[in-house]
Order: sequence, then C-alpha cells, then structure tokens
Amino acid sequence: QSRKKEIIGWDEKQGTVQYKDVKTYVFQPDLSVGTQEEMVYVVNAPLLGIAKIATEKISRIIQPLFMPILSSLLKHYKEELIVKRMVRQILFDGYEVRLLKDLSRLVQPFVKLPQLLPNNTFGLFYGKNDTTSGIFSVFTGIGDSSKFTIVNTWKNK
Repeated sequence: QSRKKEIIGWDEKQGTVQYKDVKTYVFQPDLSVGTQEEMVYVVNAPLLGIAKIATEKISRIIQPLFMPILSSLLKHYKEELIVKRMVRQILFDGYEVRLLKDLSRLVQPFVKLPQLLPNNTFGLFYGKNDTTSGIFSVFTGIGDSSKFTIVNTWKNK
C-alpha cells in the first residue's frame, strides 16, 4: 500500500490544511513467494457474508421463505465453502459472485437487500485502488502549536 496526500487547500484563518489521502495497492513480486497467476484455495468470503445476512439480518418471519431460495441458488451455482481462485482475483481484479444478482432479484419483493458487492464482484482490494476515504482538515500548528496534526474535520464533519 502506498499513500499520497493531495493538498486541496489551506485555511489560514483557522490554521488548517485540507487534503485527500489517496491509497494505491500494488502487488510486489519480489516480496512474494509466488505470482498473481497462481491458484490458491481460500474461504468463500461472499458466501459467508450471505449466510450472515440470512441468519442475522433477515426477519425470522421471512426466513422460512428466504432460506429455500438461498439453498436452491447455492446448489444451482455450485457454491462451496472453499473456492479455488487466482491470487490476482482474490486481491485486485475480483471475481463475479453470480448468485448475488439472482438472489437479489428473487427476494426483492419480500426483502430489501443492501448492495453487498460492487458489480457483484468480490476482491479484497477490488475497486479500492487510487481511492480516498474523504477530505481531511487538519490543524497545521500555526498560531497554536498544541493543535499540530489534530484533525479538525473529516468528510466535513
């Protein structure tokens, strides 16, 4: 991971600087044992997330209707607890979780599911390269050195 602070502006009256903290993730072959093309076995994290939502977030009244649908989709898409994927897919490129589209469509009349994955794609750093976590406003210490580096606001809050 590398981070770069991009300064947006200064507020001399408040003694603050506003910036974005841009994060970039890069695979470093010289620090790794293998390549990004290697196949690995990993826990099916999206499946665990779906199971968690099914057991904790869905009303007990609707669960008897939802669980058979989920079970049928898991069988149809041959979802397993352990999956084999390329390192590149797990880390950066992601891989499509095909059952999410159908699951959302089938249960929508009964349950409002949140968007679980962007583009129904799972990857630990998928969609996170060159992203920020919002704009920071931090005290520079000018005028009051005791405030140096204290966060004034984040995301305007």
